[in-house]
Amino acid sequence: MAYQQNLSSNDPGCIIFLIDQSGSMNADWKGSGSSLAYGAAKAVNSIIGELAVRCRKGEEVAPRVMIGCYGYAGSSVDWAADDFKPEQDGLISIKTLAECDKQVLDEENEVFIPWVVYDKAHGGTPMQMALNEVRGIAEAFAQSNPNSFPPIIINITDGAPTDMDETDLPNVAQSLTSLTTADGNALLWNLHISPTSEAPQMLPDSEAGLPDNYSKCLFQASSILPEFMANLGRTKHGLSIGEDARCFAYNADAVTMTKLLVLA
Repeated sequence: MAYQQNLSSNDPGCIIFLIDQSGSMNADWKGSGSSLAYGAAKAVNSIIGELAVRCRKGEEVAPRVMIGCYGYAGSSVDWAADDFKPEQDGLISIKTLAECDKQVLDEENEVFIPWVVYDKAHGGTPMQMALNEVRGIAEAFAQSNPNSFPPIIINITDGAPTDMDETDLPNVAQSLTSLTTADGNALLWNLHISPTSEAPQMLPDSEAGLPDNYSKCLFQASSILPEFMANLGRTKHGLSIGEDARCFAYNADAVTMTKLLVLA
């Protein structure tokens, strides 16, 4: 059965964050009191902080996870952890990110989180370029770590791509999700956020309730949620998750998106 491998220093995991940093991310995120760009950065940084805690052994942080942080905007895809440089094949160890000395107080949870990824917003949304660029990074990881849990790619976005037709999203995504390790196929999460008041759709198992063609294309491009992640969401976070749920959220709020990142 796939998706059984535990993370270890010998067989590390891989999580690649793709963050939409286009100009529309300057909009206010409904109910959060901050911009979409700030909320996305905060969610990613919170997960990086939590991963550092999970990987801690005594006084040391073990290199159990390799992280990719990429922002896409305008006509480029750029490394998004400004104070760090990627170490190997476009990734950086959680051990290195744990050394981040810039901290921001998360007042809601009363904890300090490392501020690794900064909030930015400008230009268009080159999502196809971003997905294609990280494919090579995920493939190199899978080839170097054939027994590891497969790569997880998390795409956080507020709008449709500006460098391809939205109907091409499932085909572009398939080139990512076809990558494998001995433990299964790579997982692509698509987390959509917006300033609108449309009803959120969290981990749907059908596209029937989605409001438009773009949201349906994002749904089709997302991986099927592994059962162990579904069970974690049900038992730990009280989420209602069907058997055929996808790694997808539409119009997510800040709290729920952070919960979904924990599953990933």
